[in-house]
Amino acid sequence: MSASIFQILSFVVTLLGGIGVGSLLTTYVKDRMERKNFTFQERLKVYSGYLEALKDVQIESSHANRQNVVYWHQRIKLIGSPDVDLIASRFYEAGVKDAEYHNVREQLIAKMQKDLRQR
Repeated sequence: MSASIFQILSFVVTLLGGIGVGSLLTTYVKDRMERKNFTFQERLKVYSGYLEALKDVQIESSHANRQNVVYWHQRIKLIGSPDVDLIASRFYEAGVKDAEYHNVREQLIAKMQKDLRQR
């Protein structure tokens, strides 16, 4: 009689332990997916903001538009990938000549797309 009670008790403990581990695993996976989604959304916002600021400064090179490029570049440094930051620095630090602007912009977009796909 005591052997069957031990088996039942062992089964109940195993079942409860499995449910607890399953809950922890589910919580971990959910948290990880939420972080990845948050990072993706933030990078998407930063990258699109930077590209829009570049467009605005090309149209009108005002002080406010240049400051906007600086703002978005600082956000890229904060949350963007190092590859994107490196290419974005070419616009921010030394400026890009009109002849190479489109080439550098296309390189930047390609790096941004690659970074967003990896996440």
